[in-house]
Amino acid sequence: MALPYLRGLADGIDEVGCGHGHQIARATVDMLTMLFGAALGTAPPEAEDRRARQRDAVEQWIGRNLLAEDLSPGRIAAEHFMSTRTLHSLFAEVGTTVGEVVRGRRLALAGELLMRHPGLPVAEVVRRAGFADPSYFARSFRRRFGCAPSRFRDRGC
Repeated sequence: MALPYLRGLADGIDEVGCGHGHQIARATVDMLTMLFGAALGTAPPEAEDRRARQRDAVEQWIGRNLLAEDLSPGRIAAEHFMSTRTLHSLFAEVGTTVGEVVRGRRLALAGELLMRHPGLPVAEVVRRAGFADPSYFARSFRRRFGCAPSRFRDRGC
């Protein structure tokens, strides 16, 4: 792909209008960076920065909408004008999933609620933290904190 372009560029270099050389050089370097990056499995730094900013924006949005009933990857992706595949790849790049981010945030909120409000029933903590299934919450909580929610509230783990 690059070789025919470079040959054509070399053949027509004399026809390039005054002042366009820098634009052509920049476009050529960008194209080669993308080609070699794709071949080597790397992305240019500006692409990595852009994806990090996208991931940060998604994480902030998740934090603001943590209690929404439909906090699915599809909804999150739609809110950020991206495909679910792109959303999943944003988090795969840093070794996690969007589901793990949501669950982690909700579990952190549950832990905070248990510590701040010791008289609050665990069922209410489940609801306030955005979990729909108490059994799933209990299993996830135990995996994250190493003990049951009631024990965490009473004595910590």
